[in-house]
Amino acid sequence: MERTGTAMICSAHKGDSIPDRPAEQQPDLQWRVINFASRNLAIDCRSQQLADLLDLPTDNMTDDPATPKGEQTAYNGVYILQQPKNEAPKKSRFGTREQGASDTKEYRQFVQHEGKDVSAWHDIPLQNEDGTFNFVCEIPKETSAKMEVATMQRLPVPATWTFLIVQKEACNPLKQDIKKDKLRFYPYNIHWNYGMLPQTWEDPELKSEELGGIAGDNDPVDVVEIGSVQCQQGGVYKVKPLGAYAMIDDGELDWKIVCIRTDDPLADILNDIEDVEREMPGELERVMIWFRDYKIPDGKPANAYGYDARPLNSDFAKLVIGETHEHYNKLKEGKRENNGSLALS
Repeated sequence: MERTGTAMICSAHKGDSIPDRPAEQQPDLQWRVINFASRNLAIDCRSQQLADLLDLPTDNMTDDPATPKGEQTAYNGVYILQQPKNEAPKKSRFGTREQGASDTKEYRQFVQHEGKDVSAWHDIPLQNEDGTFNFVCEIPKETSAKMEVATMQRLPVPATWTFLIVQKEACNPLKQDIKKDKLRFYPYNIHWNYGMLPQTWEDPELKSEELGGIAGDNDPVDVVEIGSVQCQQGGVYKVKPLGAYAMIDDGELDWKIVCIRTDDPLADILNDIEDVEREMPGELERVMIWFRDYKIPDGKPANAYGYDARPLNSDFAKLVIGETHEHYNKLKEGKRENNGSLALS
């Protein structure tokens, strides 16, 4: 048996026992399943529910919340460690404030610091002193409302008008996207926490020669956080980049940075895409397919990808973050014309 970070990688046979870990090595994890094929899988359920899912007999299993830490049962080669459920993910010092009724066009959620509204895009630093990055969660996992940080708002006007009035959103709150005067929802739940990196921007006039001359989508860089716990909408979390996908949406470059929260149970052993493939087999492909196909139920074509739809590694992801941060700084400092469409203050 080998210990790696907070996970235990086992090479065992049916009926073998797993030695107890010392108390100091007993983190507060979710129910964790580790099988003899050396895979680690975080599960959001108790052992009974998991056994039902795996269609395993449960005569010799226990589901007693009072089971001491480190005790376990084994059945058919599957070990179920009796660990307490994970606490809510740790948030940064930023809070939130809601305005208006949810599920309406008027709803806004503001990020706050010390009781004052701050911009989710401009006032939260991109990077922390410890080298981690800040992730603003717009859409919690297993939800479908298409929430986003507001970079601008176009007010509805009569069809006879020949121009649009643009109102900039103070402090860039979260709001639900609107299309054809209706609130937007994904056709099904998203299975990861989704959001953006503050102080980044994909320049719509900067073409990528490596990707056939397509340019950015005029938005902050998107994050797909693959951790085991649902984040809070509007929450700000420390993450580390693991990889990236170069998604192409309606002819625009729309980077997806795959990250994991630094407080996730697997964070210590996930540092690059190879680690994700080893510890979470198939997860990166599921991310790629989900974002490729989510528009199809609405009668639209699938999204495309650059680089043969391959996940690019952590170093590449950090280069993308660095470049889009530079583009943001040029925009914010006035070195790049705003064209009057983005709320920069």
